[in-house]
Amino acid sequence: MSEIPIILNTRTFFIFLISLSSNLYLFSQSDYQFGTLPSINVNHKISGNWTLNVKWEGRQVYSQGEINTEFDDLPVYERNDIATLISYKTDLQQVIAVGYLIRFEMGEIFHRSIQQYTFLESGYSSRRSHRISTDQTFSEVEDTEFRFRYRFTIEKPLSGIKVDSREFYLKFNNEYLNVLQGGEYDLEIRIVPLVGYKFTEDFKTEAGLDYRIESIINNTTSHNYWVSLGVYLSF
Repeated sequence: MSEIPIILNTRTFFIFLISLSSNLYLFSQSDYQFGTLPSINVNHKISGNWTLNVKWEGRQVYSQGEINTEFDDLPVYERNDIATLISYKTDLQQVIAVGYLIRFEMGEIFHRSIQQYTFLESGYSSRRSHRISTDQTFSEVEDTEFRFRYRFTIEKPLSGIKVDSREFYLKFNNEYLNVLQGGEYDLEIRIVPLVGYKFTEDFKTEAGLDYRIESIINNTTSHNYWVSLGVYLSF
C-alpha cells in the first residue's frame, strides 16, 4: 500500500491544527485552559504475550478563563493520575487490555475502569494504530461517567524507514471521545502532534502539544492546550 495517503494525512493534521488555532478568537464565549501534562509510562513484559503497564500523569494549570481575556497567571496543580493496565497481544496486530485508574483531583478521589482493543498496522516507513476503548469513572461528587473512545495514531521516523536508537521521530494522535454523564451526551476531540527521541530500545521521550476541544455538543466549548512531556521505559 502506498505511503502517499499517509503523508497527506500527516499534512492534513497540521493544516487542521493551524486552522483551529487561527480561528480561536471567533469563539468569544468559549473557555480555555493552558498548562503542562507530564507523564511516565513503564512497561514490563510479564510472560509470553502478557504485558503490565503502569502510568503516572500529572496536570498543572497555568492559566484559564474565557478567550480574549488576560491570563490569571495563577498556577494550580490540578490532578495526579495513576493507571495500571494488563494487556494481551493476540497476534502481531491485535492487543486487548483492561485496567484501573485512580485520580486525585483537588481533594477528591475518582476511580476508573478501562477496557481497550488496539489494532496495529505497519507501513513501509510508518506505524499506525487504531484504538477503541471504553471507560467508566466513579466518584462521590459526580454522576458516573461513561466514555466510548476511538484514537488513530501514526508514527514516522524523521530519517530512514524505521525508528532506531538515537533517532528522532514524529507521532500524531487524533482521538474522539463520546461522553455520557447524568443522562447528557457530549463530545470531545483531541489532536496531539509530538516529537519523540528514542535513546535505546527500552527508553524514549516524547514532547508536543495536547490540544483538546471539550463540551462541543452542550455549547460550552472549551479549548485546552497542554504541553505534553512523556517518558517511556520498558524492562
